[in-house]
Amino acid sequence: PRSGADYVFSSRLFHPAVGAFVGVGLLVVLVYTGGGGAAVWAEQYLALGFAAIGTALHWSWMSHASTSVTSGTWAAVAAVVVIVSGVALGLRGTRALTRTIFWCTILGMTGFVVAVVAMLLHSGADFRHAFNKSALVPNGYQAILTDARRAGYTPHFTLSDTIGGLPFFALAYWGYTFTALPGAELKRPGRTVLNASLAALTFGVVLYEAAWLVVRHVGG
Repeated sequence: PRSGADYVFSSRLFHPAVGAFVGVGLLVVLVYTGGGGAAVWAEQYLALGFAAIGTALHWSWMSHASTSVTSGTWAAVAAVVVIVSGVALGLRGTRALTRTIFWCTILGMTGFVVAVVAMLLHSGADFRHAFNKSALVPNGYQAILTDARRAGYTPHFTLSDTIGGLPFFALAYWGYTFTALPGAELKRPGRTVLNASLAALTFGVVLYEAAWLVVRHVGG
């Protein structure tokens, strides 16, 4: 396979055998990521989604499903469904796959905007009341802060903690350079990849900052 910047760069800089090694390694990583992503979706995101829908619409059966879906059997079934659906979609071709990813992105962004607006329309007192109600503890919000301070937590900036958090920061922005993978197949790849990466990073920073500000607004 000649598609993918990692293969192309490694082949030209070192040797085609090195490029093949890098290409196969990347393939293994992508397969592993797909399987791991399906498992995480089944065990965490699906359960959280069911719980949120059940709470919002007062559907007790949906709330019950949020706990059942995390069991080994149901989580495995859900993960297999995701993998099979992804394979079926991929077999339809690049155009269908790209169109599906586009509309899924629009759907995800719509959910993000709705969440931001919902938090902007509610106060910190609203959040504390809802938190305590969900936690089934009259003063659960304040109890968490008290326990944190008792355990030694103090909200301030430290250089060591910032450096320790850099790996998580890097992983959060990891996918913004994925445009380099099909770079060898693009027209004017230098300009296209650079502009796409910078645009995605700028957009991502705006979204992260907006999310942080609204969480601070309602969560304190």
